[in-house]
Amino acid sequence: MMAKEICAQEKIKISDQQLSSIIQSSKGNVRRVLLSVEATAVANDGQVVGTDWEAEIKDISSQILKDQTPTSLLAIRAKFYDLLTHCIPPSIILKVKRHLI
Repeated sequence: MMAKEICAQEKIKISDQQLSSIIQSSKGNVRRVLLSVEATAVANDGQVVGTDWEAEIKDISSQILKDQTPTSLLAIRAKFYDLLTHCIPPSIILKVKRHLI
């Protein structure tokens, strides 16, 4: 398991259960695994931490479902632009959003 070897090399202490959960939720995306492992290790509270941009996409999805006003649309658009400026590809944004709605 590549992630376990990387954790050992980087001296990251994370349980096998946490690592398994991260790998499952990452759906084959190695970059997402590494980011989540790092975030989980830094948090050091026993809970698996996802990436910030995934949380932002979840927030956008819930806001879309909750409020469809022009004001809300402007706020959502700003969040989309923020994701794009942080190099999250549009295809990934829409793919994750599609699974949430």
